[in-house]
Amino acid sequence: MRQLKHHEQKLLKKVDFLQWKKEDSLREIKVVRKYFLQQREDYHKYNKLVGNIISLANKISLLDNRDPFRAQQEKALLEKLYNMGIVNATTKFSDCRKVTVSAFCRRRLPIVMCRLKMAETVKEAVTFVEQGHIRVGPQTVTDPAFLVTRTMEDYVTWVDTSKIKRKIMKYNDKSTAGIERAHRAILFPGQGSQYVGMGKDLYNLYPRSAKLVFDEADEALKYGLSALIFEGKQEKLKLTENAQPAILTTSLAMLSVLEIEFGFDIAKACNQVLGHSLGEYTALVATKSMSLTDAVQLVRLRGEAMTRAVADKQGNTAMSALVVRKDKLIELEKALEEIQTELPPGELVQVANINSSFQVVISGTTKGVDQASRTLQQRRFAARAVDLPVSAPFHCPLMRPAADVMEEAIKKVEIKKPCVDVVSNVTAKPYANAEEIPQLLVQQIMATVQWERSINYCKGQDVDEFLCFGPGKVLANLLKKEYPLDKITINITPVKTATAVNLKLSMILKQEITTVTTEVQTTTQNRAVDVSRYVHKNPREFKGRLGYACLNTVLRKEKPSVFCSRTCRLSNALSKGVEYLQELSLQNIADLKKLIQWNEENNIKFMRISSDIFPFATHEKAGYDIDFAKDALAEIGALARKYNHRLTTHPGQFNQLVSLTPKVIVNTIRELKHHAKMMDLMGLDKDSIMIIHMGGVYGDKEAAIARFEQEYVNLPENVKRRLVLENDELGYSVSDLLPVCQKLSIPLVLDWHHHYINPGTVTDLVSLLPTINKIWTDKGIKPKQHYSESRRGAKTIMELRAHSDRVKNLPPTTDDVDLMIEAKDKEQAVLELYKLYDLQPVNEESYIPSKGIETTQTKGRKSNKKAVADKKLKEEDGDLSEEEQEAAQDEIEVEQSKIIAESSATRRSRRSIKTELIMNDVEDKSMTKKTPKRKRKQLAPADVEPAVTEEASDIAINKSQKKNRKQPSPKIIEEEVNDEKKKTSKRNRKNPLPKNTETIVDEAMNEIAKKASKRKHKQMPTDDIASELVIEEISNEPQKKKKKNKTKKD
Repeated sequence: MRQLKHHEQKLLKKVDFLQWKKEDSLREIKVVRKYFLQQREDYHKYNKLVGNIISLANKISLLDNRDPFRAQQEKALLEKLYNMGIVNATTKFSDCRKVTVSAFCRRRLPIVMCRLKMAETVKEAVTFVEQGHIRVGPQTVTDPAFLVTRTMEDYVTWVDTSKIKRKIMKYNDKSTAGIERAHRAILFPGQGSQYVGMGKDLYNLYPRSAKLVFDEADEALKYGLSALIFEGKQEKLKLTENAQPAILTTSLAMLSVLEIEFGFDIAKACNQVLGHSLGEYTALVATKSMSLTDAVQLVRLRGEAMTRAVADKQGNTAMSALVVRKDKLIELEKALEEIQTELPPGELVQVANINSSFQVVISGTTKGVDQASRTLQQRRFAARAVDLPVSAPFHCPLMRPAADVMEEAIKKVEIKKPCVDVVSNVTAKPYANAEEIPQLLVQQIMATVQWERSINYCKGQDVDEFLCFGPGKVLANLLKKEYPLDKITINITPVKTATAVNLKLSMILKQEITTVTTEVQTTTQNRAVDVSRYVHKNPREFKGRLGYACLNTVLRKEKPSVFCSRTCRLSNALSKGVEYLQELSLQNIADLKKLIQWNEENNIKFMRISSDIFPFATHEKAGYDIDFAKDALAEIGALARKYNHRLTTHPGQFNQLVSLTPKVIVNTIRELKHHAKMMDLMGLDKDSIMIIHMGGVYGDKEAAIARFEQEYVNLPENVKRRLVLENDELGYSVSDLLPVCQKLSIPLVLDWHHHYINPGTVTDLVSLLPTINKIWTDKGIKPKQHYSESRRGAKTIMELRAHSDRVKNLPPTTDDVDLMIEAKDKEQAVLELYKLYDLQPVNEESYIPSKGIETTQTKGRKSNKKAVADKKLKEEDGDLSEEEQEAAQDEIEVEQSKIIAESSATRRSRRSIKTELIMNDVEDKSMTKKTPKRKRKQLAPADVEPAVTEEASDIAINKSQKKNRKQPSPKIIEEEVNDEKKKTSKRNRKNPLPKNTETIVDEAMNEIAKKASKRKHKQMPTDDIASELVIEEISNEPQKKKKKNKTKKD
């Protein structure tokens, strides 16, 4: 050991080891550095909150194990921490005593981003958040201290306008659909994709691009090709000489729109261009190898020559599509050669198209094709054969006359080398030079179209995405089984946008639309956002059906109650067995029959049935088959058909096909199969649909949508027949879902309220209504939409999401739409709309007017309770004057207050309702740190005054009852309530409310400790932990002191 140096000795003399203060900040420094906490105060707040939680858990542990209050509070605290993501399960209460500061830090937005692979480091994630690249749900978050709850984690994603998103995608090895990316191939379809009306929207919208293409084609052919395409007859358009130039022109019009209107450059956007048979000519025009005029004239001549080549053999030629096994493709070609040698002279058969590894088309004479189809199926080379309704046997030696005609015609056409590699159908390789193109185009008429080899060539060139230009989805369907769905794009976004804009014009002429005055919506970042609701200008002209969801409030209050969601605890389900669950199910079905009958009597012909009719039917352990109820379900279906009622279902939000957890997907598919089978057993038609949401975003919306598409393809047909998607208010907007729905032909349920909160990139929703409805009508299903409104005074996102008791408006739907009213008052909301706009006659015995106060609080139906009291008063005292009725009303309210004062259970329930808002404030405080002023405003004495006034009313009533057991008059009650208000306001000035949530929790701990030590076996109020923490501090403290000390002192 070395000797201390001089300066070290001097320092040592100044140190007092007896009074040395230990600075225990090592743990703090580690946490701050690890989670990149920018402010040390954040650590201290988390640390204090953790101490309060542990202290509270210890005090709860002191209660008797047999006390039900302890079990209730343990469950409440565990659920609260689990929902915040602080603990991983709700089974062990001991986890509450193990909470650490790191647990809170792990819920910070930058940490969640790293876990979702949205950033490589925490520091980088913090930068992204501060720069405004991240949003949680529909709101952009710029505070790194934002705490993400477990339910909100699925909705963390990028802002739509973020330019850094692509770089992060590359970091994750995930591709984007940007047009600048390489390793892409563009495909053009062949004959068979034509339909009347294709390209008409482009022609009307883009006169300097699409219109010029159609006009040039008309001029080249010297007749109205565009008129035939837009308004002609399908039989005439199907003719080969018309179909081929029509498909070529329409495909090139789409490409022209992208090039001229949107700056698309095919030379930069792709590596290869392919065309299927006829599409090869389109590819040559697209790559500047051939002019449009020459190409249109050539394909017109090509179609005429093909038809004339077999004009003398009408009825003696055929083509057939074979579904083959992938491992038999090479052997199939050899087998066809053997079959050709066995055919009689004059008969022939040849492979015309190898479209994929599972589909081959053969062509030739009728006898040759028939014999080849039978032989190949017998030898099990092909699973089945389908005859094709074509006018000529393409791509076989019978087309020799047509090839001779085309050889002479192509010699007169100027052909250049393509600016992008064009893959030939004959060789499955790009053209080597311009001189090779005419030879291969002539050979293509008689040779086999090697489409499968062409696609494999693209794979070998690292092509991992295909863009399909042109009408129809033939090429996309061929590629679906070869490539993942997210690698195939059909008529990419600008073309869809063009269609939407065109539909907007016709919609404006058809129906006048107006919007409510713009409202100002305040977000958690205190930003004002202008939001407009779409409303019907004349709701009295609404012609659709209105419906409600699941529960009938009138029948629910009957004795015995009528409802369809009877269930039990899982433990009871396992102990009592399947017979008990089946009994509950049959009761639910019987009540569903009553609901339908009630709806018919009240002119409601549209309803969403409960998803809980069969409790635990899809549970892994307690599940059971529902065939036992097929007779009862058949009766429900027969009754619905008799009355022409529409019944739908909405499986719960936990059903997510985009989940990253395989078990969730398995459970979702099981749940969807159950709902589909239930509706099938009812015998319901296609209008009875199943609605689900897309689910979570998981940090990458595009990848989530791709997972959905993959899972959807594998769903059973009876599920896909009924499954529809609904836009939600957080993750997936209409602009997100509409391309997916069009791609997979999944109807889109438009929720107007969700779109109001999360509009996405849609600026005019009304213009998209025909596009949305077309998906429904193409599948033969009547469109359905949802409508609801926020509660009055709602400002935050959570408040805006909550549905109001009733609605006052109707959206601007089309006449063929059924509208589901999602309101708290269920059928009463529908009946009120009937009365408000004279839509249907209303039975006054069933209708309950709404006169109550509606606040942003979402629990309870105070408006209904008050309305029932008003209706009862009106029935019993209909002859009273207005003043007498008001006096009688006051007496009823006093009587209600008396009952509340005497009932401890009711008082505890009311106390729990009052404090729930405050605990939501506590949770919001932990969610974000930059809104303390607004939170303090919610806890200000003026805002809490209604709760204090209610307590003061109870005190005044109790005082009056002690003095006089008779019913007190309203005036006496009013005077005493006013006196108590004044006293309460004085106490509030002397004892101001806490300024932040940590103070609330900390000061409440002392009171909890005293109660826990004195309580023992005495029953405490059955509120949750949140109620106990806050009520004691805010509203009940003055009253409790008064009860303890008969002389009131502050």
